[in-house]
Amino acid sequence: MRSVQLCRRDNDEYISDDELNDIVNRLSLPELSTVKREEDKIYQNLMPIDNGIYDGTVNEELLREGQGIYRSDNSEEFYSGSWKNNKPHGYGYSFKSQGRSIYHGEFENGELKEGYGKVGLEHKYEYEGKIVKGKFHDLGSLSIKIEGLIEIDSPGVEKDTLKLVAEWEKGKTRCIYVNGIEKYYQYQYKVFSDSLDSIISLDNENRQKQRQYFRSLIDLSEKRLLNITLLKEIAKHPMLPGQLKLSADLLSRIDNSYTKLETYTKIQIKKSYNDCVKDFCRTGLKIYASQLAWSEDNDKFHCISSKEVFAESLNNLRNQTEISDLKKVLFLNPLVIDSIRKMIRFANDRLIHISSQYQSEFIQHHTTRSDDENNDKYHFYTDCYSNLLELPFISQSEVGAEQNLSFKLKEDVLVAENNIGKEITSIVFDAMMFSLDNLKPWKEFQVEKWSSYFNESINRDISIKNLGDKLLIKIFYDAKNKLRSFLKMNRNIEDTNEFFSHLESIVNYYQSSLSKDENLNYQSKMKEIKKILDYFLQISKNRNSQHTDIINLQLESIKAFIEGKESVTNIIDRFLNYNMEFYKLSENFNRRFPPNISPFSKNASDILSSIKMIFPMILKEEDMTDPFEEPERFNVSNKIEKKLYAMQKINNFLTNLESLDFTWFVEFEEITNFNFNLFEQVGGKNFFKVLNIDEAKAYIKVPYHHYVLDAIKQLLDIIQNVSLIHPVSSTDMIEIRAELIMAIGKSFKYFSDQIKYNSLQKFQEDCVIPFQDVTKDIESCKIFCDKLEKIDLYFLYNRKLKEIDLKEALRLFQVKNEALYEIQAIRDGFLKYKKLFNTYFNDVIKKEISIEDITKKTKEIAKTWNFRKEPIPDIIAGLSVILSLSTSDFIEKRNNKYQLKNKYNETYLLQPHCIQILGVLMLLNIDEEGKSIPPNHLAEILTGQGKSWALALLAGFFSLTSYQVTVGCYSNYLSKRDKSDFEKNLAPFNFTNDVNYTTFESMCNKKLSSKKSNKNVGDIIADIVSGKELSPSYSEGNEKQKSILLIDEVDVFFSHEFGTVYRPAVNVTNRNVAEVQKDI
Repeated sequence: MRSVQLCRRDNDEYISDDELNDIVNRLSLPELSTVKREEDKIYQNLMPIDNGIYDGTVNEELLREGQGIYRSDNSEEFYSGSWKNNKPHGYGYSFKSQGRSIYHGEFENGELKEGYGKVGLEHKYEYEGKIVKGKFHDLGSLSIKIEGLIEIDSPGVEKDTLKLVAEWEKGKTRCIYVNGIEKYYQYQYKVFSDSLDSIISLDNENRQKQRQYFRSLIDLSEKRLLNITLLKEIAKHPMLPGQLKLSADLLSRIDNSYTKLETYTKIQIKKSYNDCVKDFCRTGLKIYASQLAWSEDNDKFHCISSKEVFAESLNNLRNQTEISDLKKVLFLNPLVIDSIRKMIRFANDRLIHISSQYQSEFIQHHTTRSDDENNDKYHFYTDCYSNLLELPFISQSEVGAEQNLSFKLKEDVLVAENNIGKEITSIVFDAMMFSLDNLKPWKEFQVEKWSSYFNESINRDISIKNLGDKLLIKIFYDAKNKLRSFLKMNRNIEDTNEFFSHLESIVNYYQSSLSKDENLNYQSKMKEIKKILDYFLQISKNRNSQHTDIINLQLESIKAFIEGKESVTNIIDRFLNYNMEFYKLSENFNRRFPPNISPFSKNASDILSSIKMIFPMILKEEDMTDPFEEPERFNVSNKIEKKLYAMQKINNFLTNLESLDFTWFVEFEEITNFNFNLFEQVGGKNFFKVLNIDEAKAYIKVPYHHYVLDAIKQLLDIIQNVSLIHPVSSTDMIEIRAELIMAIGKSFKYFSDQIKYNSLQKFQEDCVIPFQDVTKDIESCKIFCDKLEKIDLYFLYNRKLKEIDLKEALRLFQVKNEALYEIQAIRDGFLKYKKLFNTYFNDVIKKEISIEDITKKTKEIAKTWNFRKEPIPDIIAGLSVILSLSTSDFIEKRNNKYQLKNKYNETYLLQPHCIQILGVLMLLNIDEEGKSIPPNHLAEILTGQGKSWALALLAGFFSLTSYQVTVGCYSNYLSKRDKSDFEKNLAPFNFTNDVNYTTFESMCNKKLSSKKSNKNVGDIIADIVSGKELSPSYSEGNEKQKSILLIDEVDVFFSHEFGTVYRPAVNVTNRNVAEVQKDI
């Protein structure tokens, strides 16, 4: 720190407070000032005194007097100013403790009589403000720095300083304005309390953790630790939740700061943290007991209530008041309670009655136990119980789990051939019942009974994991043998052996997978086994049906999955769904189009045959790589993953196909003899619904056309015959078919548009042709998938184009606009636009003109607009054709120019609807002449009819005609999306006038900002207040710039927020403002 000498001016006036503040706030101070000497003073340069150096005037006795600077040798003390009798006296500055304490003002006899200071205090406090006679007085702040704090109102934002701002008197607060220290302490105490309360709100899945938390807190509270020590122990306890530990740590660090605050002001009486934890444990344990005892069935009639089970064991605990009594609830393992509740819930779901004696025995045994329960046994026991309850029993019988446990079985499943389904179910039932009888967790393990059951010696210390694995494998083997016996009676021997070679492979695979799996969820494992058995039951009934080839292929695929060590249940699940969906579709077709009766039975049969032909193309796709190239090494898991993905898409395809409306529609021209009892007109067009196919076919021309069935057959042929120009891997081919199947399945939702067409044949073509085109000349899997993405856009967008023609659109315009007199002018404007659009497009395709020619010509026409209506269609046509070519991916940038691509498909040109163009023409006043901005300011374009494109065309139009364009919207997401589309699709125009897509708030900010200085409204206001600029920057050029505002989602704009005032606010940090606030 450099030396400073502050002295009065020659006219004896004190320097201003601003100059004082400037000096106090500087990090480096100026060199020693010139001192005006008086005749009775002696100037002493660098005089050693009081373990330091003095530089200034002294009296005849060499005592410091007048103006001077003192610095101690250890830099602990510094003073610059007036002296008298060797002490600071008069105006001066004092720095102590290496700048931690700073004083400036009027000193008297070595003490600050009146002035300002920044003073370091005990306990890390710091005072900054006015001081009178060495005491804090008037306005000042007391602050303290504590690391690791977080802003209360801004989570995630760190802070390190807390302040108390007040009026002071004699070192004590007189009037407090802000007490941030107390506020933060109270806040952190609440966070600590809330963190404790959050333990109570843990869900059932975290009961074990909840139990451990209570135990840990009770252990700490019983140690009778000091308050701060308790917080520190909680903060570092390894078993407590992180949020509680963090809040305890922060509270412990701020506690002392708040407690010592009583030296300067009154504080509220603090609560004891020990009492807080004890109160929480007392209340929390009661709630915990209630949570354990609660069941959603408690208030239901005709079902088991957990109140009956838990009344004596848990509910009575809520009447206790001492923690020593309440903590007995922690002796109960929550898993035990949950097991009982789970059994009750399953029992109630199946109307199974469990006697209260059995339940009381179960829980009574555990209320006296500590924590030595074998949780694995309880998991296994309750999983067996759940498996038992979920079995689809098929007879009205009752079987006892033990003398006081019974089950009422339900009739809710089809009986399989020769009751094979029931017999396999009985195998599972017997296994679960045996487990419940002989593996009660609270009783000794019955090793003899289990050895006899497995027909092998079982060790007494066998793990529950190994025991459960043996049980599942036994179920599997018993079910396999039962199936073998069944098939031997119903199938030939060779067929049976082949069938069981596959089942044997699955059993071996499953046995191997169980040994590697460390999880104990036997309910889930049992479901997997049941799914596998369900599949074999399903196919065992269809071995001689038309599905034989598909089933054989499925079995081969399962074997391949086993060899690849993949999850068998995933593929089996797909096969189960496929067989079920195919069966449902077959039944639907047989019902709607009976064989040998319906004229469309062959169509339906061909569709089913095509689906069966596609199935092996997914599962047996051969590698098509070029034999002359080095073969690609494909990852087996990747291929299996692709097959699973493809199977899922086939299943979804079948689901969508089965949900289609297969009503037969015909055109009037197809009917030879009209009969009102057989035909019903639909759609307001010459389309008729056939009410009775068998009777109506005699009145319809041959050959019959069912346009939906015909379209589906053509689409399935496309899937079968899809191929690539170059050889590709089998994995890629699987993916290509899967993506194609998915895209075609998604297109089925547009089949409901059939009666909206002018021609049913055109409907069929529009359903099929896009997929015919997209499968031509496929170069690679990636290029193909990119093309498929545009198919959905084509269906969504171009079909809208066909729904409303110009005539219908103008009729709707007249309905909506009663004063629309110049309808002919609007029609003529649209036809002129359409003609030029088609000319531009055809000439570009023929390469007679370039993209640059269109943009250049459109810009030239735009210069001639001057509010005349003649150029409007031409400008819009130029913008539209570029927009269409870009969106349809017809053009690309090559050699720094936009040019037509070498490959494109004219069929999929996406162009603006007539609704969009008519809306734009109307807004631009096409039906009237004018000399200013058109009077039409509102246009309604319904959802799906393309507001974004209409806005883009308007924005482009006004930009080309020298306007600064702002497109405002309430949504930042929509603004960013539309801006990106505008810049991408109309990039060839290279607009010189900005088109700004923005939100309303951002628009207001920009409008109030200075373009010249690039400052926003907040910066401008701050400059004015600070005196940097007395008025905001103003540019006459900005006023002359033509601008226009286009509003998107205008219905939202005119909602409840319309008319509210935009109130920009700015936080101004300025010393002068602070001084004014002090005076106020």
